[in-house]
Amino acid sequence: SKDSELSQAKSKVEQLEKEKQELIAENEAHLAKLSSKDRELSQAKNHMEQLEKKNQGLIAEKETDPTKASSKDSELSQAKSKVEQLEKEKQELIAENEAHLAKLSSKDRELSQAKNHMEQLEKKNQGLIAEKETDPTKASSKDSELS
Repeated sequence: SKDSELSQAKSKVEQLEKEKQELIAENEAHLAKLSSKDRELSQAKNHMEQLEKKNQGLIAEKETDPTKASSKDSELSQAKSKVEQLEKEKQELIAENEAHLAKLSSKDRELSQAKNHMEQLEKKNQGLIAEKETDPTKASSKDSELS
């Protein structure tokens, strides 16, 4: 019957709205991760830059004491690889986030279609209620036509 079709449409809209809220929450968690990765990356870059500045000073010292400079070189290369690793992780998070936003956008479209369908059913139902009062046979034939 029309009523059960309408109630199915309503529960589909409710379900989709719930899924959309879950996606929004996941997305916010994702953005927080991304923001945290940004801070971590920024700190690692600062550390690397400080080491590079120290290294500039050590190049002069290298001529007098080679051992001192080589330990600093390995520290710098570790800092550089940490920055590269963090940049890679950040890119992965950005890609995941874009995929997330696409899911959210698709859920939005699905929800919008379901709402339109529900509204059309409600309008049809309103029309049938009015017809039933003026011509009960017309409305019942419409009911059987719809079911």
